[in-house]
Amino acid sequence: MSVFDQLYTEFVILERDPEGDGLGGYDGEWTEGERFCAYLAPMYHEEERVVGQRRVLVQTFHMFTKLGVDFGFMDRIKRLKDGAVFRTIGEVVSRQPPASAIPFTVTRCERWVEL
Repeated sequence: MSVFDQLYTEFVILERDPEGDGLGGYDGEWTEGERFCAYLAPMYHEEERVVGQRRVLVQTFHMFTKLGVDFGFMDRIKRLKDGAVFRTIGEVVSRQPPASAIPFTVTRCERWVEL
């Protein structure tokens, strides 16, 4: 077992019901898709925003996964241990550093916490 395996937490990709609401949007139904393991590294960047009439705290992270996880820009991802939902906000990049034998995928994601 590698060090990364000890840091990984289980996640699941949330997928929207492909049926629209007839008005150009969606009904808001989410289903669980592919499960995968990832490590979240906080970027220590938090920003307070006002969305509608709600105040939210936006936390930003780097998400590291093993190669082969199929998610993209603006996908919703749920952490299984506590149900926290994250949104990918960056380009999904696959890489293998020269000094490492462990290839991985990295992207930026954010979590909104209501205040």
